[in-house]
Amino acid sequence: MKPDGNHLISCSRDNSIRIWDCYNGFLLQTIAQHDEWVRRITQSIDGKLMASASKDETVIVWNTEKLIPAIVSKTNALDV
Repeated sequence: MKPDGNHLISCSRDNSIRIWDCYNGFLLQTIAQHDEWVRRITQSIDGKLMASASKDETVIVWNTEKLIPAIVSKTNALDV
């Protein structure tokens, strides 16, 4: 996905990430990889990666061309 303003990425309490078409409002893709609700999502400036953070204490860095996890990291917020 290119950061050209044509797509919107959202995260939800239903444990999913959704990719929307901003032009027509259609849902393009739903990704359900986390075990708990997804609290944050961000995309790199070049659009090649996005990162999601979940209440399940995982951070996933995604390859946006293939929409597959590139890095999965389990954290423990209490140890930080």
